[in-house]
This record gives sequence, C-alpha cells and structure tokens, in this order.
Amino acid sequence: MPWAVYGRNYISSEAINMQRGMTLIETIIYLAIFSIMMSGAVASTYQLARSGEQLGADNVVSGEIDFIFRKISWLFMGATSANILGPDILEINRLGDVYTLSPSNNGQALTLDNQSLNTQRIQIEDLEFTAPGSNRVGIGFKVNEREFYLEQLVPP
Repeated sequence: MPWAVYGRNYISSEAINMQRGMTLIETIIYLAIFSIMMSGAVASTYQLARSGEQLGADNVVSGEIDFIFRKISWLFMGATSANILGPDILEINRLGDVYTLSPSNNGQALTLDNQSLNTQRIQIEDLEFTAPGSNRVGIGFKVNEREFYLEQLVPP
C-alpha cells in the first residue's frame, strides 16, 4: 500500500482519495438546506413587495380623500346657503356663485359642477347628503369599503 507524506504525517493514498470530495448524501443534504433557505428568502421578498404595493395604494386613497375634504371645506367657507336637492345632490351658494356636488354619471366619482373631484383610482360609493341639525350638512360616502363622513356648518 503506497504511503504519502501529508504535512508531518504519513497517510495512505486510500485515505487521501476518501477526503477529496463530498459524498452524494452530503451533497443532497446541502442542496436541501440551500433550497429551504432560498424559498424563505423568495417568500420574504414577495411579502415585502406586496406590503409596499398596499401601502402605496393606501397613500393614494388617503391623498384623494384629503383633497375631497379640503375642496368641500373650501366650498363651505363663505357659503351663504346649502340646499339638499336629493339624497345625493347638494347645491351650495358661495359668494354669489352656485356650486353643485353630485355623483358622476357612472356613480363612481364625486363631481363639483360636473368636474370629477377624484381620479379613477378610487371609486366613491353610497354618496349621501343629510341635514343632521340646523345649519349643518352631512356628507357621507364609502371608498374601498371604508366609510367617510364630514359635517359642515352653513351660516344662517
């Protein structure tokens, strides 16, 4: 049996041949561990991407709802009267001009004098104007199954 010098030790050539590579079982185990790690990394990346999309969509909705509320508040500043002409039509007299809030023809947008206040990214549902008290107008609607309500004071 041939012997080889390995460092300061004498090792048989059979022992050297046994140390050269990994066995099939070791390779399969390493591949299985690597596959489990990669599937976890892919799942985490996918979850991060989805949560980022949802956050972006929520920001769009919040921004558009905020714009609608600011536009309605602007209408009521200086308003002399507000008349509910139907459950979903409101007429506001402001500084000598008459403005009408109503749903769009397809019912998915809130319009001010036939100009949409929201983009197509959100859909306004269940628009309703109410008179909860004297000199008050309530405006309620739903966006993405979330309900919004705003009350405005109308000068007497």
